[in-house]
Amino acid sequence: MTLAEVALRLSATETPAGTMLWGKPLAPRRLPFLLDNSALEPLLSFDPTLGWTVAPNSRTSDGLYSSADEGIRTSTAGIQSGAENATCRIALVGDSHTFGLELKFEETWSYLLERHLPECQVLNFGVFGYSLCQMYLRYRRDVLPFQPDIVILALSSNSTNRTMGVYGLTMFPAEIPWAHPRLQITDAGLTPSNQPLPRLEEIGAAKWVSDLPYIDYDRFYIPGKWELKRWHYLYNSYLFRLYVTRYPLGKRQPKGDSAETLNQALLRAFVQTAESVALNSVAPVSS
Repeated sequence: MTLAEVALRLSATETPAGTMLWGKPLAPRRLPFLLDNSALEPLLSFDPTLGWTVAPNSRTSDGLYSSADEGIRTSTAGIQSGAENATCRIALVGDSHTFGLELKFEETWSYLLERHLPECQVLNFGVFGYSLCQMYLRYRRDVLPFQPDIVILALSSNSTNRTMGVYGLTMFPAEIPWAHPRLQITDAGLTPSNQPLPRLEEIGAAKWVSDLPYIDYDRFYIPGKWELKRWHYLYNSYLFRLYVTRYPLGKRQPKGDSAETLNQALLRAFVQTAESVALNSVAPVSS
């Protein structure tokens, strides 16, 4: 037992992101480490309603990503994409597949769509890591003011699963630490339970992840993966840490509506909003 403990300690490496063992992170995950990292900065920025969004008029240091003033991906920072004399406008709402993560702007499907439809302006509202919930909220707040003729909602199984999250730091390794909007179905319709969303400073004020507001509604929160107060002294053993890394304890059913119920309600709300906008945009026929 002692030899195994010594061997593990010699094999482990301390990094800014935590302890690494054989190239993989060793539990527990600690809140302070995660809040100091955002690998996608300045591509993404905090948003009190959406959690995070594409930073406006921004450009990453490698030049791969650029955005316009409205946080829409473009070929050059601050420059809006699209045909100047476009007769129609298409808005794309989605996650990293729509945004084009790890792709040049000219390789994204939004760019290719515009190339095949030269009469249309295509606006890419995709954001890395987005859930269906965030897509819906971004559609209502950021897309509707552009009065698009066509809106394409690009879904994936990941985006519907993320709807059940409350904190990005439970859903992603480290690059998206912000809070996620958590909606609930009430008599008044889809109602945000954790608005306005807390800033990183507020999240960091909690010593333990289990103390964060609405953490019990987070589908991705597995207590055994995180530093817990009751196991504080046990973490001195690397054997114990290896065990909880491989067999995280404490997974449980989160509170709130089921994923199926909530995502269905979001899709209905999206369609109803789009239909309402379409009806209101039709000019009345004069007699």
